Parts: sequence; structure tokens; C-alpha cells
Amino acid sequence: MPILNNADRPPVRSRDGSRVLYEGAPLPHFNEVDECAGLDGLMTLRVHKAMGQPVENTLHDLRWGDVDRSGTVPDYVGPADGTPGVLLAGVRAGSPAEVAGLRRGDILVGIDGRDVRDIEDFMYALSASKPGQRGKVAVLRDGKRVELEVTFGAPMRR
Repeated sequence: MPILNNADRPPVRSRDGSRVLYEGAPLPHFNEVDECAGLDGLMTLRVHKAMGQPVENTLHDLRWGDVDRSGTVPDYVGPADGTPGVLLAGVRAGSPAEVAGLRRGDILVGIDGRDVRDIEDFMYALSASKPGQRGKVAVLRDGKRVELEVTFGAPMRR
């Protein structure tokens, strides 16, 4: 699942193919059809970097006025087949999400008994959590519901 401003991406090579450019660095990306997305990607990269927040994001990324402390990189567009939930386009190393066992490609469908149908539900449920609080999250993984225990963390800054 490719996302914008993400270091987890295929290599970008120079025109002659001899060099890998910006290896390991997130890059703003857009296509000729959606030049506004390019501007959005560039601004999001610069703002999040200046604020010390993770820069990985999707086309429709929102931070909802706070640092994301979930350790996830949600795909704000959602699952391609329209399944309710939040598709995780990534999980940051060492984050509460990784420790709990969440994986890239999981579809988050519940937090502490609250249904998560979309990004708004996710952010609402996440904002109700407190650092150190333990809870349960439910994900769809390979078509099966999986329940995981999580300890919510403090806001993550890099």
C-alpha cells in the first residue's frame, strides 16, 4: 500500500538509473492529474517535520490538532472494497501499535468496545485514551477478526 511522504517505498533512481535518490527519506509525490495533492504533500511534509511529528501520511491525511500517539499510519481513504474500518498503511517501529501486534494491512474495526468504521471514529476513540491506559483493539487480518491488547502511549515525536 503506497502512501505519500513515506520512507517505506520503492527506490527512486536518477534519470540515468545510476544513483538511488534520497534513500530512506520520505518524498512528497503526486501525479500530473492532481497537482494540488503535490502541494498538499509538500506542505504536510514540511509542517509535520517542523512540528516534530511523523511525516508519513496519505493523500487525505489529517492530524486533528494533536500528535498521533497510536503508532499507526492510517490510510485515510480506507479499504479499497469499502469495508468499514481504518486500513493501516503502516505501523511505526517501537510504537504502542507495533508492541500490541498491529501490522501494515490490518483493518482497525474497534477500540475498547467502540466500533471504528472510519477515520473519524478512530480519532474519537484514540482521543478518549490516556497514556499508560490499557485496552483492546480489534482488527480484520486476512479476513478474520483478531483482538489485541494495547497500552496507549504518549504522543510520539521524532
